[in-house]
Amino acid sequence: MAPRPKLMSIRQIIREELQKIFEADYYDRYPDFLDPQFNPQMGAYPPVGMHAYGTMVKEEETDGKMIGYKVMRYEDGKLISGANSSLTFEPKIGEYMRMPGQGIFISPIKDYVLDYYSGLNDSEALLTFEFDPKDIKFGELTDKEPEVGVSRAKLIDFEILDDE
Repeated sequence: MAPRPKLMSIRQIIREELQKIFEADYYDRYPDFLDPQFNPQMGAYPPVGMHAYGTMVKEEETDGKMIGYKVMRYEDGKLISGANSSLTFEPKIGEYMRMPGQGIFISPIKDYVLDYYSGLNDSEALLTFEFDPKDIKFGELTDKEPEVGVSRAKLIDFEILDDE
């Protein structure tokens, strides 16, 4: 009769896998394992002012201000919050908008906002804000899908989205 193969205990398996992770060059071979900012398709870190998966800051921006986008329901000339329909705003270019709690949720990546937040209502508007990174109350701009809550943001443009 053939000898039975030796079964490894779960502790032994975990110990061996952890040893692989803690090899001296493991992180050099797999930097994206720990660092979401590393883009494996580029094979490097993005240049300053760029996110691993898209532009973070418009090049012409000055004074540390950034651009962020948000989609909101739009009815009868008013913007309506998706999280709290009692919050309504008149879209006034050049004026600051504020929201309670964690603030206004925006993303510096327009396509991300359109992909994930448009098409939820019959009538919607894409808002473009200018904000100061110092006003971020929640979230991280370096996340793979960056979305932050800001205490205030200046509305610089809005467009009504078609039902396409």
